[in-house]
Amino acid sequence: TLKENSIALDEAIVIICHTGLESERLGLFLSQNKYKNIVVLEGGAQSLSPAATDIKDMYFLLNR
Repeated sequence: TLKENSIALDEAIVIICHTGLESERLGLFLSQNKYKNIVVLEGGAQSLSPAATDIKDMYFLLNR
């Protein structure tokens, strides 16, 4: 669970997983919980380069 107010509701959040499916789920969850500035990498890390197929599922929450 997210700690209340651990990330500001208007803070930029970038979510990346291996295929994009888990990122999409997390993005939906966050948007349903009042987070407004969410970016999900469509296609996941594997869409960045062929080498990315070896990357295990991961989430990056990045602050601006």
